[in-house]
Amino acid sequence: MKIAVWYYLPSGGAKRALFDHVSGLVARGHHVEAFHPPAPHEDWLPLPCKEHVVSHGHVIGHGNYFQRVWKHIMRPTLAMKMMQDHSKEVAQLIEEGGFDVVFTNTCCQYHSPFLGRYTKKPKLLYLQEPNRFLYEALPRLAWIDAPEGASWRRKLRTWFDLVALRQQAMAELTNAQSYDRILVNSYFSRESVARCYGLDSTVCYLGIDLGRLGSGSEPRENYLLGVGACVYPKRVKLAIEAVGQLPEPRPKLIWSANFIDDPYAEECKDLAQRLGVDFELRELVPDDELLVLMQRASCVLYVPRLEPFGYVPLEAAACGASVVTVMEGGLRETMSEIGYLADPNPDSIAQQICRVLDDPSAAREKALANIPAIHAQWGLEAATDRLEAHLLQITRRP
Repeated sequence: MKIAVWYYLPSGGAKRALFDHVSGLVARGHHVEAFHPPAPHEDWLPLPCKEHVVSHGHVIGHGNYFQRVWKHIMRPTLAMKMMQDHSKEVAQLIEEGGFDVVFTNTCCQYHSPFLGRYTKKPKLLYLQEPNRFLYEALPRLAWIDAPEGASWRRKLRTWFDLVALRQQAMAELTNAQSYDRILVNSYFSRESVARCYGLDSTVCYLGIDLGRLGSGSEPRENYLLGVGACVYPKRVKLAIEAVGQLPEPRPKLIWSANFIDDPYAEECKDLAQRLGVDFELRELVPDDELLVLMQRASCVLYVPRLEPFGYVPLEAAACGASVVTVMEGGLRETMSEIGYLADPNPDSIAQQICRVLDDPSAAREKALANIPAIHAQWGLEAATDRLEAHLLQITRRP
């Protein structure tokens, strides 16, 4: 097949999933070309195919005070219009390129991309998750009005925000409806799509690159490892609170982040200082260095809020690491037989960490016993099989 891929993603699990998908398709002889706007962290995991960067413009430009205020009010509409124009241009390029199928991926701006509206080719959307900001409290539900007693300025700003959110939610729903098939990474994500969009989707599990993860025989060192953006949904503070309940001397908690929200990071550091937790925050750790950290950690902590799939705990377990995670979201599917599952509170998480640290031999034995099952279920070949079958089906090829 000649496959057109579209994405707009920063570094992280969704970009890794796309990289693995494209690598698997290219290895099987399919011709793949990718289209995307200029993306953050563009040099992280470049796709093994020809990539076309198609600009989508800039929203806020120069001008006098009133022009800037008006552009700020109109920013959501202008941003949507520019992404629509970008999608129309990409659709034209796909039409001219003679592609058989369009494989669209999650958009970090609109989650359900606009491209489906404008291409007549068979089109498939791999949606990692709906736009959680529109439908979940992170930490406050976006649709809630200004609090009682708020100033008129706050109320006016909230009114403009609510209008923009309604506009975006309608656009994302219409976008999702335009695809021939929506694939998701877990049954939890399938339920999320049904709740948010009222649409059916199909579970197409991801895979991990087992060849790069080692044998699991590497020696362990006395530190705990957390991986993920330093933002509220990843619950870094919860991990710190759990480590703060461990008996002293406590192991260091190293957190590897692909993105850091500075105010939230300061809260994490202050909390760690108050609880006596040795907390080290690292940003944009290179892949090979992160792999070594996983291979040598005493325990990997992964406690995000309603994570739809979770690459980190699977990769860590495939490295032979003991993984403590929470019974939420897609982690209940991927880690139920592999990790140490806890309730999302500091006491429960600390108890599971103690199980690992108090009897390292038993934890090591369990971790090594998990590796064959991970290889059997979560390899890249099987993931490519699943995706390729869907692409063939929507092009109605045998």
